[in-house]
Amino acid sequence: MTTRQIDARSELADLRAQLESRSEVLPVDASQLLLDSSQIKNDAVRQDLSARIERNEQEILSLPTREAIATAQLGVLAGELDQTQAEISALGRGMDAREQEEVHDKLDRARRVVMSLDGKPEPMRSLATETESLREAMFGISNELRKLWSTKDRLHGQLEEVSALRKNAEQILAFGRIGEEYGRLLREVGKKLPAAAGLSRRIAKRQDTIVDVRVERFRSEQKLSAAGTGSTAVDQLMSQLGDSAGADERAIVSSLLKDRRSALQDLNLIQGRQVEALDELNQLETELRERSAQLRLMLDQRLLWLPSAAPINSDWGKQIVAGIGSIFAQKNRAALLPAVRESWNANPWMYLACSSLILILFGLRKRLLAKLAQFAKPVGTRADRFGLTLYALLVTILLALPIPLAFAVLAQMLIEPASPGSVSSAVGQGFFNIGIVLFILDLFRNMCRHCGLFASHFHWPGVSVQRLGLALWGLSLALIPAVWLSGVAHVSDDPMYAEGIGRLGLLIISIALAVFSYRVFRPTGGAMTESLDRHGLVWRTRLVWFGVLVLTPCCWLALPWSAIRSARSSCRGVSLPLLG
Repeated sequence: MTTRQIDARSELADLRAQLESRSEVLPVDASQLLLDSSQIKNDAVRQDLSARIERNEQEILSLPTREAIATAQLGVLAGELDQTQAEISALGRGMDAREQEEVHDKLDRARRVVMSLDGKPEPMRSLATETESLREAMFGISNELRKLWSTKDRLHGQLEEVSALRKNAEQILAFGRIGEEYGRLLREVGKKLPAAAGLSRRIAKRQDTIVDVRVERFRSEQKLSAAGTGSTAVDQLMSQLGDSAGADERAIVSSLLKDRRSALQDLNLIQGRQVEALDELNQLETELRERSAQLRLMLDQRLLWLPSAAPINSDWGKQIVAGIGSIFAQKNRAALLPAVRESWNANPWMYLACSSLILILFGLRKRLLAKLAQFAKPVGTRADRFGLTLYALLVTILLALPIPLAFAVLAQMLIEPASPGSVSSAVGQGFFNIGIVLFILDLFRNMCRHCGLFASHFHWPGVSVQRLGLALWGLSLALIPAVWLSGVAHVSDDPMYAEGIGRLGLLIISIALAVFSYRVFRPTGGAMTESLDRHGLVWRTRLVWFGVLVLTPCCWLALPWSAIRSARSSCRGVSLPLLG
């Protein structure tokens, strides 16, 4: 309706301009017949234009009423749709509840059969136990199907919420020029959108579950095709019971075979329903992800040059204190232990293996250092070969691995795939960032040892290697808290983190990189400039590349003070590629 109103007003302006335009100019010596025909033509055109103008004016006047009627009709349809969906959900829940009761009754019957066969031959008890396990699998699937209804209702609610957010955004964008106030409203809309990364992870995980269920269903179909209930199958099982089996045992065996086939058929059907339900959830979540991405793209295009945060002032310091206090608050600290416990229960053997590997690497540290010195001795002699450098690189990687691996394992235990924006996931992402940065920096720091790759294998000057190692050590101490703060601000749903500790992490990273570039690349006394040819092109242009290397982090440092003041964009667009 809004678009039609704009088009109708434009058409009305064009028609009025045509009506007010001058008539066709006739020659001075025109005949009376020509004058009369021209007058008739002009009157007809003016009458047509007046009629069209009147129709447009009536249409413009009626548009608000028509829009109100259409809105009311949409509201009625939306209410009916919600009611229908609620009825479908209630009906489905009721059907699943009745089916669960039926499955539970069949499971109880199978258990009673197993108990009644106590003391009977082993083949009969094995057949009854197999039927019981099939019924237990069905009962577990029926419980999961009931839980899936809650997930389905939640996704329908999120889809309706995204539709409402898009409508609100379009109403705000219809105002025309967007200022800071409207930009703040649109950012509030964007903050309410679900995270795309979390949706993608849930879709991928559910898709793996669908594949597993289909494989299990294929296996149950194979068992069903081989599960006979005729006299041949009964005779085959009776042959395992021996000559003492009589007519009673034969009747029991026939009943057990029929029960197992019935259980396989029911299991195959409920597995098919499970695949359909999971696939439907994936379709809903994919639609939710696409709608959220479209709305987020539309908002990003309109909000690119608008400030997303207040300039740095005394309130920024309060945001930093509040953000750090919120992370270490009792409520958030208490939420970390359940996340760790849940991750441990999900994959205990993986965490045990990683912990053992970390302890082994720490225990082998002295031997690895001795091996590194041993590989450095033959360098420059007749026993030197390229394989020694590869072995030294492998030992260097092993020396740099344990501490970053410990941070990565801790991060994996804290991250919650079901709630990617929680405090636990944010803290875990911060530890994961620390692991990445520490691995890269520790790798180069171990290369700077006196028997490392740089000094022994590449023959770099000892003074330069020592300076580079000290610079890397200082950079590590500065980047550890900075990348942790950036990771927490990047993942968390709380905007206070991005505008407070996220911006602080960006400032620390910028300062640390600027100081590191100065210590390493300064023309006099730098770690990487002692061996430069004083008559070469690189030395003659030293002021250019040295200024670029030092001033580039300083430009990042100036971002939070500039007019753009986009804290979240800065954290995501600058600090995360550094982790890379």
